[in-house]
Amino acid sequence: MEKISFLYEMESHPGKKLIDHIEKVAELSTGIVRKKEIIFNNIPKTLIEDIAFIIGFTHDLGKATSYFQKYLHEKDEDKKKKLKTEEARHSLLSAIFTYTFIKGYLRSKGVFEDDYIQYLPLISFMAVKLHHDNPDNFLDEILSIKDKEQILARQLGTIDKIEMNQILHRCPYSHPDFESFKSDAANILCVEIFKEEKARLRKLFNRSDTVYYLMFQFLYSVLLNADKWDAIGFREKGERISIDFNSVDIFLSQEFSDNKTDKINIIRNNIYEDVKSRVNDIDLSKYIYSLSVPTGTGKTLTSFSFALKLRQKILKEKKFTPRIIYVLPFLSIIDQNYKVFQKVFEAACGKEPSTDLLLKHHHLAEIEYRSDGYGDNEFTVSESQFLIEGWESEVVVTTFIQLFHSLISDRNRMVRKFQNIINSIIILDEVQIIPYRYWELVRQFLISFGKMFNSYFIFVTATQPLIFNGDEIEELVRNKEDYFKEFDRINFINKTDNVLTIDEFKELLFKDISNYPDESFLVVLNTIDASIKIYEFIITLKGSNEISQNTHLCYLSTNIIPKHRLERINSIKKLKNTRKIIISTQMVEAGVDIDVDRVYRDFGPFDSLNQVAGRCNRNYNEAKKGIVAVFILKDDNREYYKYIYGKSDLSMSKTKDILKGCSSLTERAFLGLGAEYFKRIKNAKSDNEANQLMQQIASMKFSEFSKQFRLIETDYPSRDLFIEIDEKAAEIWKQFIDIRELTDKWNRKSAFLKIKKDFYEYVISVPKKIVRENDFKDTGIVYISSAQIPAVYNENTGYIRKEPGIYLF
Repeated sequence: MEKISFLYEMESHPGKKLIDHIEKVAELSTGIVRKKEIIFNNIPKTLIEDIAFIIGFTHDLGKATSYFQKYLHEKDEDKKKKLKTEEARHSLLSAIFTYTFIKGYLRSKGVFEDDYIQYLPLISFMAVKLHHDNPDNFLDEILSIKDKEQILARQLGTIDKIEMNQILHRCPYSHPDFESFKSDAANILCVEIFKEEKARLRKLFNRSDTVYYLMFQFLYSVLLNADKWDAIGFREKGERISIDFNSVDIFLSQEFSDNKTDKINIIRNNIYEDVKSRVNDIDLSKYIYSLSVPTGTGKTLTSFSFALKLRQKILKEKKFTPRIIYVLPFLSIIDQNYKVFQKVFEAACGKEPSTDLLLKHHHLAEIEYRSDGYGDNEFTVSESQFLIEGWESEVVVTTFIQLFHSLISDRNRMVRKFQNIINSIIILDEVQIIPYRYWELVRQFLISFGKMFNSYFIFVTATQPLIFNGDEIEELVRNKEDYFKEFDRINFINKTDNVLTIDEFKELLFKDISNYPDESFLVVLNTIDASIKIYEFIITLKGSNEISQNTHLCYLSTNIIPKHRLERINSIKKLKNTRKIIISTQMVEAGVDIDVDRVYRDFGPFDSLNQVAGRCNRNYNEAKKGIVAVFILKDDNREYYKYIYGKSDLSMSKTKDILKGCSSLTERAFLGLGAEYFKRIKNAKSDNEANQLMQQIASMKFSEFSKQFRLIETDYPSRDLFIEIDEKAAEIWKQFIDIRELTDKWNRKSAFLKIKKDFYEYVISVPKKIVRENDFKDTGIVYISSAQIPAVYNENTGYIRKEPGIYLF
């Protein structure tokens, strides 16, 4: 829009004119929506584009008050604090502008009374009111505006009406002039919003669909992204990066040019080709897919190759290019898969992929962004954080927590990436980790999300949970049962008839380690307490030469710092011809590429037993079967599994049921139990929690569903400990202390982001009740200095837990 000759004085940010900011945010918002392929229950997309423009244009109009302008330009920090009054706040006044503009626009189109459209003024009002906050329950947000008329009148009385009218006239859509708005504002607040919208909102309380929630999160995310984009003065990106849809094929042809003909590689190749051949037959009106094949059969590369080819098909037929989001449950396997994708792109592109092509994101990821698409390759820490947290990349490797707590969220910072999850292909690897109490929630939510936002989900696992009904999910592998029948890698031994004490288990373990001196062992325990006892026992065996000195011993749990965890996993993978004895908690089960001869596992849910079985004879040595044995271990009080899964957990009871009477099973028979296990879970589970969550989501009760929805439960209060275990840790801690001395909070934040990844390589989280040390000043971190290490931290097994009790993984 060409600017008229008027001298604008009001600013939105220091040095940035208010008119320039709101016009830019409106333009960016419209651009985001225009690029998306969305279907909002027959609401025309052009109408959504207009709504996004109006939200962007009005979102900061409340900054026009003299209260805000004085606050913005005050240099003295003490005086600035005194100016931070309720009158200086701009979000509510801006939201009333938004509401008025949107309502007027919809009435001018003659569509205001349409079922879904009539909620757009309320949704838009909330998006603007909350663009600097985390959303609370919508009803509480409406109740909070009661008795705000006097504050509103004082704010409006300080606005320069000439400049405001000049600004309002820049909006190309139907709107009131400032004097008209000023005279109607109290009625709009007290009657139209407080009474009429409150009544309209209450109509949602008995619904369970997600339409209005998804509409809000989309528009809210668009505004958050556009506002932040312009506020930090970020330059616009060029064209999206194209990806060769045959990238994985190119990688495999280079990496495995010798054409290995052993059985496991033949099976992997057959599965790969089977899935690849399905792409042309895919009906793009179906949004949920399954890749369910045995562990060790190359699911990562197969699913990624399919996603790349599906991306190409969508581009041809639907004319948009989806992102690919690869989702994993644990940090321990994100690096592993990320490196695989790096190699794929290096083979296909001839160089290391930039971050706008391949991005790794979790709460401990390095804050560094490299790009060829923004004109140069230099980014500040804040710019890098903005791009990484917004998932501005073609391929994103991330966690279940990041994905689901962005889709179902009350956190401003998490929701910002919502608009980039739209129009994506989302691969959920090891999807069996989704708790069964959320199955119905996930089913309903993802079906709605897929249809509304043209998003595709691929559920990848060896043990597919029965989340979807038969016609709602499509299997990518033809005759998948035939592949499961191919496998005869292990014998599964069920030893759960007798409950063993730790000492009895030690005797059994010693006997088997002695009787099978050339075989590698993986022992998986349910608690840190048990894992440490067994590891220390193995150490004594090696010390007394009961075990060969050439045997590699390894301990893995969250009780040791992340740096050492990753180093140990990498060292295990590199040991090809060395006997290994690995003692671990459940953290090793899903996805970690470990191959051993024998796996001994304390009792757990069937899907966990299946996952840990995938670490045994993983690469299919046909000459000798592996052994997977399951036991029930106890301490003086109870069985260890009851500390983790509870006394009456449904998954445990159904696992006991299907294993009853089975003392020994072939791999084929064992894998065949998976379908029966999930069938029994589905038939017995209650959907009460899922349905309650769906109602809370439909009713816009953000604070309620956010408290209840937790993919990973923590049953105990915890403390973070920084372990100064080496010279690098000491250097990082010194940097941390220096950063705390910086007076400017933005400089402090930026400086810490630079060291955040390295800092948390030395941090563990342990139960609060066993921490004897105090937090370091007011950091919220317990500092374990190098001098304290001998008494507090064991380099092999981690934090020394002197209090009696059971410690979870």
